[in-house]
Amino acid sequence: MFGSTLRRTSPLLLVLLIPGCGARTEDRLYKEQVTVMNQMSDTFEKVTDKASFDQAATKIAELQKKMGDLGQKLIELGPEKLEAAKAKHAAEFDQAVTRLAGAKKKAAEAAFGVPK
Repeated sequence: MFGSTLRRTSPLLLVLLIPGCGARTEDRLYKEQVTVMNQMSDTFEKVTDKASFDQAATKIAELQKKMGDLGQKLIELGPEKLEAAKAKHAAEFDQAVTRLAGAKKKAAEAAFGVPK
């Protein structure tokens, strides 16, 4: 009896226990932007020469498109929600931006010999 009750309720429990399930849309989108920027950084950090830069370019282009799509969705939510999410996630967003800038610079140096 207990086993059959557990089987019937486990899908409901799974839905209730999924992290972030109740997150606000603007928070989810902002966090997703941070994730995408970190993925871009990961990709740039793998660049060691021109050939690896060229390989990374396709992945970077895909991620840039995703960033644009996420940004558009945030804009569509309205300025109040956008500003609230920006304020709430500013530290992690800024950290991701800083990391991305550094990774881009190092990738350019590795691929094109840009001076340090």
